[in-house]
Amino acid sequence: MTSTSPFFLSLILALLLTLVTAVDPVVDVSYSRYKGKDNGNRVTSWLGMRYAAPPIGDLRFMPPQDPTRSHQVKDARKFKLKCVGLQARASLIGKSQSEDCLFINVFAPTDAARMARLPVYVFIQGGGFNGNSKPHVDGTGLIQASGMKMIVVTLNYRVSVFGFLSYGDKVQPNIGLLDQRKALHTKTPISMWMPVIDGDMVRSGLWDAFNKGNFIRVPTIIGATTNEGIGFAPSVSSQSEADGFWQAEYPKMNSTHIASITTLYTDQTADCNDTRCFTKRLKDSYGDMRFMCSGLSFTSAMSFWMPDKTWSYWYNVEDAPGKSVPHCAELHAIWGTGRASSGTLSSFLDGGINANTTVVAQGYWTSFIKSYNPNTYKYANAAIWQAYYKSQRQRMVFEM
Repeated sequence: MTSTSPFFLSLILALLLTLVTAVDPVVDVSYSRYKGKDNGNRVTSWLGMRYAAPPIGDLRFMPPQDPTRSHQVKDARKFKLKCVGLQARASLIGKSQSEDCLFINVFAPTDAARMARLPVYVFIQGGGFNGNSKPHVDGTGLIQASGMKMIVVTLNYRVSVFGFLSYGDKVQPNIGLLDQRKALHTKTPISMWMPVIDGDMVRSGLWDAFNKGNFIRVPTIIGATTNEGIGFAPSVSSQSEADGFWQAEYPKMNSTHIASITTLYTDQTADCNDTRCFTKRLKDSYGDMRFMCSGLSFTSAMSFWMPDKTWSYWYNVEDAPGKSVPHCAELHAIWGTGRASSGTLSSFLDGGINANTTVVAQGYWTSFIKSYNPNTYKYANAAIWQAYYKSQRQRMVFEM
C-alpha cells in the first residue's frame, strides 16, 4: 500500500511560507531541505526534489514509498533524469534516463506573500504510459501570464514495463498511476505497457467509466492539434502498405473498414500517385482516430455529466506555412516557446507572426487554473470560449 504521509502538501505549504527574495532559497519539506534558484525574473524554481524513495532493488515494480529523511541541504537547481521508457537503450541509462526518477519540480513567484494560497497547476506529461515522462518545461511563462498569482508543479512517474507490469502475485499493477497519486497525494480517477483493470486503482474500462459517469467530476479542457498523426503513423509508398499498417495496428479492423477510411480521406480532385499522398492520408486518418475522435468522445461523455464545465479546442497554428501542426504543438503557446521541452520556435517570439497566440492561450489557461473557467480572466480581446455540449459540439479553434 502507498503511504499517506502528506509530503506533497507539506512541500507546497513550505514553499508558500518561506518564499523570499533571496537568491537560492532553502525550503524545508519535512523529510529533507532543498536549495532552489531565484531565476532573476520574479520566479523561483526548485528542480529535482524527491517525492518518493528510489524505485530500485526491492522497490522495483512496487508502489512508491516515502523518501528517506535527510538533514542535508540538497541541490534543487537542475532537472533530474527522466524515467526509463519503451525506447530505452543501455547507452541512455544514467545520461538521459534512470530508474531513480521519482522527482517533482516547482516554480513559484519569488515575492509571493505568506499564506497567499495561490492556485497550483500540476502538469503531468503524457506519452501513452510508455515513455516521455520528462516534464522539463519551464513554468515561468504561465506564472508571469497569471500576474504572478499561481504555482506550477511538474513530476516524473514510472512508465512502460517499470510502471505498468502486471504479472505475478508480488507485482502490483498500475504503479505508474500510483506514482502520480503519490506526488499529488490525493485519490485520482484514473500500447504495450498500459494501465490494467485491477479493481482498485482502475475499476473499469475508461469508455465504460466515462459513459456511466464513474469519474471525479472536475472542470476540464480537452483538445487536439490538426496533424496529430505525424510522428505516430509511418511513411508509406502505396495503399497496400497503408492497409498493412491498419491491420497490424487494429487486428479486428476488416477490409471494409479500411476501404471506408481510404474513401473518407481521399481528395477526389487529386491524383494520388505521388507517394506523399499515401503518407498524408494515413497520418491524417490515424491522427484523427487515435487523438481527435477519442478526445471528442471523452469530451461528449464528460459534458453530459458536467454541463457548463467542459471545454474543447482544436489547435491549428503552424510555426511556418507548410510545417503542419503536430502532436503537442499547442505547448509552445501554453507554456511560451522556449519554455516547453520541444525547443524554441521563432514565430512565437515577440514580434513573430504567432506571438499573439501565446498571449491568448496563456490568458485562457491561467484563467482556467485560477477560476476553473477559461473566460473569467481571459485576454481582454479574446473571444468567449463556449462550453462544449454534445448537441452543439462547440470547439475553440486556435488559428492564425
